[in-house]
Amino acid sequence: MAPFIFWNLAFYTIIRTQLNLDKESRIEVIVQQDSGLIQLFNELEFFSLGILEGLAVDKLVYTPIAKEYCKMIEREHLLLSALRNKGAPYKNVVGLYMKWKDRLELEQMELQKTQLEHKINMNGDNHKDIPPIGTSL
Repeated sequence: MAPFIFWNLAFYTIIRTQLNLDKESRIEVIVQQDSGLIQLFNELEFFSLGILEGLAVDKLVYTPIAKEYCKMIEREHLLLSALRNKGAPYKNVVGLYMKWKDRLELEQMELQKTQLEHKINMNGDNHKDIPPIGTSL
């Protein structure tokens, strides 16, 4: 029990003194820490390591998980930053987030490109000028 209390004290001290957070943000980080998110980040670190090192097939895991994984990391970025500042690097969590976030953005751009190409093909000739009578092109 003593190491846990010491760790919490150290965590709260860092939150209070070393991070440039307003009072509301500090409270949010402390509540998140107490709600079990640190354990979740530890498990995500293990999961992310498996994906990044090829222990699991990225293609199979990406489709059902990537969007929610990235949303969760973005939603809890404040706590993740505080933990990383304290010394828990969560290198694999961040690495997988960056990899999947880039891939999600690329997929979104590809979808937009396909939709625009379809729109151009459907309406491509509608914008051209009508040639004057007596001229041929």
